[in-house]
Amino acid sequence: FERACKMGEPIGCNNRAAMLAGMMVVLRAGPGAAIALKHSCQRNLESGCSETGKPLVVGHDTEVDIEAAAQLYQQACERGASLACVNLGGMVMNGIGVDYDKGRAVALYEQACSGSIPSGCTALGAAMCNDTGELRDIAKGNGLLERACAWGDPHASNLRAIFRIIGRGEKDRKVGVPVIEKSCASGELQGCQIEGLLYRYGWGLDKRPDKAFALFERVCNGGWPWGCRNVADAYMSGEGVSKDQAKAMSMYDDICKGEYLQACADQALYLIDGKGAAKDPARAKRLLERGCELRHGESCRILGFLYFRGLSLPKDASRAVEYALKGCEHGSYNACWDLGYIYRQG
Repeated sequence: FERACKMGEPIGCNNRAAMLAGMMVVLRAGPGAAIALKHSCQRNLESGCSETGKPLVVGHDTEVDIEAAAQLYQQACERGASLACVNLGGMVMNGIGVDYDKGRAVALYEQACSGSIPSGCTALGAAMCNDTGELRDIAKGNGLLERACAWGDPHASNLRAIFRIIGRGEKDRKVGVPVIEKSCASGELQGCQIEGLLYRYGWGLDKRPDKAFALFERVCNGGWPWGCRNVADAYMSGEGVSKDQAKAMSMYDDICKGEYLQACADQALYLIDGKGAAKDPARAKRLLERGCELRHGESCRILGFLYFRGLSLPKDASRAVEYALKGCEHGSYNACWDLGYIYRQG
């Protein structure tokens, strides 16, 4: 594959990149994978554009450029790579690198699902089950998840199971919990993440913070920032492990550097409160501003709230509205609520 790539064969570049990246381009790829994928993309091989976009989102092996990643996914999607449509849809649905647009995201998911891409049906089904507005259709959403399950998507299976546990559709914890446990036992990190949440909150399993922590740590060690954030949360609160706020802040810092923007927002709030580190409102403001610039809705929302209340920042109603509006546009439901509250208060 490497020889074919050097000779200018795009499929060779793509296959070489796939070998270098494994199944986790974002977390596992070396610099060679990024170079080979880019080479593939430049020769109009749509899957190369799709995969090249992944490292740009989180900054592994290349400079962070979320907007460029979105453009690459768009190119690949237009060239017929349905998986890239799913990736782009996720960015659009969350306002990451592009403007938040639920209708456009749904159209991208539908395009992929119609093209028999399991993850497209999974994303669409999850959106229908989780939405609180006009998109909400739990029966249809679960039907799409069942279809993706039949096509072998483990993420769909995990989502279907957790919806059974919490009652989003037919409630049956006796069916849902074993599916999650089996998923984790087979090495599926998403399954371990969900099982950790079950133990953390007592959903279908006895509440066991210690077991939750062990599972989150396993997920973190496997390279998932969501697990690392939960580990940091546990150290901050002392839930399931001895409290160590300094260690928690160190972890938030590492996760934030990996461009998991919710961790940056968490870190900013603790810097404002002085938990785990000396109070540093200036640094907190920089973290939130950067997150907002990268279209992380919750970062924008927090900035708006701080300006509205005059907490660590000068009270400024116009800036509060500005950031609440940005947060709402970037997919934060809480920011939309905050914006309505500010307008109501006058």
